[in-house]
Amino acid sequence: MPKLALISPKGTDYANDELLASYLKEDPKMLNIRRMWSSPNLGLLVIAALTPDEWNITYIDEHHMDINFDDDYDVVGISCMTQQVERGCEISRRFREKGIITVAGGIHTTVLPEDVQNDFDSLIIGEGELLWPAFLDDWKNGVCKKVYKEERAGCYDIKKSPIPRYDLIKDYPYSTITINTSRGCNHDCSFCAASRVYGSVYRRKDNHQIIQEIKVAKHYFPGRYILFGDDNIFVSREDSKDLLRQMKGLDIHWAAQTDISIAEDEELLDLMAGSGCIWVVIGLESICENNLKDVEAWKANRVHKYTRYIQTIQKHGIGVMGAFVFGLDHDDMEMCDKTISFINECNFYGIHVTTPTPFPGTRYRMEMEKQGRLLERPWHYYTHWDVVIKPNQMTANELSECIIRIYRAFSSEENANQRFLEFLHNMRNRNEENN
Repeated sequence: MPKLALISPKGTDYANDELLASYLKEDPKMLNIRRMWSSPNLGLLVIAALTPDEWNITYIDEHHMDINFDDDYDVVGISCMTQQVERGCEISRRFREKGIITVAGGIHTTVLPEDVQNDFDSLIIGEGELLWPAFLDDWKNGVCKKVYKEERAGCYDIKKSPIPRYDLIKDYPYSTITINTSRGCNHDCSFCAASRVYGSVYRRKDNHQIIQEIKVAKHYFPGRYILFGDDNIFVSREDSKDLLRQMKGLDIHWAAQTDISIAEDEELLDLMAGSGCIWVVIGLESICENNLKDVEAWKANRVHKYTRYIQTIQKHGIGVMGAFVFGLDHDDMEMCDKTISFINECNFYGIHVTTPTPFPGTRYRMEMEKQGRLLERPWHYYTHWDVVIKPNQMTANELSECIIRIYRAFSSEENANQRFLEFLHNMRNRNEENN
């Protein structure tokens, strides 16, 4: 029986900047955020589901399990995000020294294959459902190619995608179990490579398929949060509403990533609350209209409605985790104070404040390269919190200090108590309406 190891390499838990890292580690509210985002590598679990039954498969998340390099595998597959790629290459080199075939996949490999080509035997450039079976056939025949690449991004029908192998992670202490319902995004944010990896056409699984995945995840992980990992889950609005109606009797608590337009649809919000939605992540990015014009004009046209929209969503007992990118070109120390005031005014359920990060494959990276503003930092600095560009209106140290100031203001006892009381009030109203 051939043996396959599927490995998610260890990355930086918080930041490499000592001051920022120490704060993020010590603040108990940041620990709660990390727990909420503690979830498996879903891509590897799909790869496992695509692998024939005769293979013996081991899933290794290096954040929770050490790698035994003495294990004798036939193939080692490694999926890397940018901040993991240096460790991924190191792992591959050690296995290759033993004559074990290694395969690289994931977002970083897809957008920057030349960065890893010397450290792996084969590269999966694109979606695994199309490419992994071809690799396995070639391995069986002893003729593995260097590159397996789909003809164009976004051509796979994800209605054919198998249910991930959740059974492989049943002993892991994940706080959140991930499910993806779609791929592709019709927004074109400058700092995101989603359209390059998954295409700009929105593709969605059918509702029966999604419900089956939820039931399997719930079977192995009763009582855990389910996180819908889609970039923007409610693009297909009527299909989403039908899904939420079917989810109502499943007795689950869930979270998702979406955009601010859900506030314009009361029926959708009612269905979300009734089906167990606890919180949503919304990429607000900035409260500065000029910043948003640089990032995504769709958001710039709605920034003046942010406060009202957030209040509308949270009145349904659905917490909003506001995601901000601070350090864009129109940000300065004054904008830091304005952002803190805005966050306090909105009583967010949570916040996720990061620095502008020019990931490979994004328009933002090309712009920073053209302007000569990329700092010489290794990939493990691409944590979202470490400063890797030259800010336009402040120093790198000032930007790090602003990030800490925003988090500290959010975590102050007065603000935390006010948020808790409001969230408790909204949840009580929601429970009364649903009973």
